[in-house]
Amino acid sequence: EVLEWEGQASSTELSVIIPVYNVRPYLKSCLESLSAWRAPYVEYLFVDDGSTDGSAEVIETYAKYDKRIRMIRKENGGCASARNCGLREAQGRYVGFVDGDDFVDSGMFRKLLGRAMMGGYELAYCGYQEYDEHTGNTVKAADDCLQEPYLTGTYRADLVQRLMIHTRVAIWRCIYRRAFLTENGITFHEELARFDDLPFKIESGFRAKSAVCVPEYLYYYRLGREGQDVACTDERLFVHFDIFRILDEAVLHEKNRRLIDYLQVVKLHTHGYALAKIDRKYRAEYLRKAGRQMDETAGTVRTLLLMAVYGGGKNIGWYLKSRIRRRGRDAVCRSSSPFIM
Repeated sequence: EVLEWEGQASSTELSVIIPVYNVRPYLKSCLESLSAWRAPYVEYLFVDDGSTDGSAEVIETYAKYDKRIRMIRKENGGCASARNCGLREAQGRYVGFVDGDDFVDSGMFRKLLGRAMMGGYELAYCGYQEYDEHTGNTVKAADDCLQEPYLTGTYRADLVQRLMIHTRVAIWRCIYRRAFLTENGITFHEELARFDDLPFKIESGFRAKSAVCVPEYLYYYRLGREGQDVACTDERLFVHFDIFRILDEAVLHEKNRRLIDYLQVVKLHTHGYALAKIDRKYRAEYLRKAGRQMDETAGTVRTLLLMAVYGGGKNIGWYLKSRIRRRGRDAVCRSSSPFIM
């Protein structure tokens, strides 16, 4: 590995984008954890997405004393639009993301940036911890590939793509080479009301050709805050079907069987996650739609083989149930047809 560095018009090496919407009680810990790293070549872009609780005023107060903090105001348009706004304003060689209600280890971005630049990697990531809002306890997230070959770094696209089926979404524990995102036209889908981080993760991971990890748990993801998308258990989870329609269109266009299979595994995990959470009155409809969407890109045998090869056996129950229900419904439809003799 060599330190890859080229001069650029801006002196900023890293841009950290923080979408903000009504998270005033948590901004102090976010701001102070970020600004504790005193590097002059980082910028913190706080994009206020039309907050009504005084979040913008908190950010402006800190910006008076730290010129690296920039406050960008915009009309409310959702998290995806706020992140895209930050991407348009970013000047850094690399970009990272932090949610306004989360916080980081003071050395997180220093370590990620140094590791990314020492080899010119397109992606660099670390582990994260789940922070309980009510108890203050932290739990390290399951080992998300903080191991070889990612410890020493890889330049094999197939190994980077495999990360997408073995890691959680968690785009905020990663930094991305900005030129890589720009060249591939990777942004956030503003038509999605929530979970816009999932297609961003898949699209960037499927197109990246290099990645490296820092084997430390440096990001703190807050759980238990009222109003979090991750806490929803109702029909809002149906957005997953829109997400995978977008991803299917992109991946099927490339006609890469490995990527199609990897996306099928991601669907298994995602739909299994949703079915474990969703309220009972929505479950049958979600199950029906999930089974149908799975069938659009792979048959039953291939999907079961993918479970065996890449894991995901815990999803076999709901997947087979969706198949049985669908066959039963088809049988009823055939028997009621006036053309059956």
